[in-house]
Amino acid sequence: MKSVVRILSIALISCCFSSCSIRNMVINEVAQIAENGISAFENDDDLVLTEKALPANIKLFEVLLENQPENYRLLTLLARLYGSYGFAFFESRLEALELGISYPTEDAACCRELNIETTRETLDRYFLKGSEYALRALEVHHKNSRERMRKVTTVDLFFRSLAKEDVPALFWYGFNLGGYVNLNRNSVKAISKAHLAEKAMLRVVELDPGYFHAGGHLFLLAYYGSRTTMMGGNPETAFMHYQKLKRLTGKDFLLGELYYARYYLYPKQEREKFEKILSDIIKYRSSSKRYRLLNQVAANRASVYLQSVDYFFDE
Repeated sequence: MKSVVRILSIALISCCFSSCSIRNMVINEVAQIAENGISAFENDDDLVLTEKALPANIKLFEVLLENQPENYRLLTLLARLYGSYGFAFFESRLEALELGISYPTEDAACCRELNIETTRETLDRYFLKGSEYALRALEVHHKNSRERMRKVTTVDLFFRSLAKEDVPALFWYGFNLGGYVNLNRNSVKAISKAHLAEKAMLRVVELDPGYFHAGGHLFLLAYYGSRTTMMGGNPETAFMHYQKLKRLTGKDFLLGELYYARYYLYPKQEREKFEKILSDIIKYRSSSKRYRLLNQVAANRASVYLQSVDYFFDE
């Protein structure tokens, strides 16, 4: 991780003293290196180290973007980093604060500075930034994306026009927008955008169902499982996406089990199964490096949910 930062820093300094064409070439190379190397973060289960490392990388990529504002790779990478950073750290932390539970990775100094309002504001800002970067990435290849998504007459045709190469930008647009909507369920403005996140993820699972650990199916499991029928929820549709997710990711992807418990078993009030799955997540050990970061997030959230089990279930 330090080597990647060093390479990017050298490249950034080089950009400052290069001609336009050389600078663009260096930025493109750096963007490709970063895109290929992002798994270094996701394969590390040290949440404290990763949380400290991500902000510097995000700011570095934003500086590079200033020199090449329509770089699809950089835009998509920033959308991914803001979404992942918000989800892994601030969303997890916010849930724990709202439930009155200490988040497993927090130290005493950090905890003194945390409160629901500031954490919510930070998460809101990150999801909005991530969705905007993803939308800008879509506009690199589809100049009228923003306008077509605003109109009822063109929105469905727009999503249908997208191809597999658009999936990274489309996924992180839906991911960040969905996170923003979920965070602002009391806002009419936010709720009015929920259908865009849903349509984006439905198109993702059509074009590339395995993208980002089948993240489209994970999103739709939560989307349909967390809403009432009147608001577009459907428990059986949520369960169908869970089944598809498991076929694509296998037993080692613990976020799938966490979401199954949180967004399918909890609404059905199946407490015994809920507790067992969460306990299994915490105890689960795997030699696979593929899901280390997300599995640690899942284990920490499972711990929070288990400590709050009486909140979720009626006696």
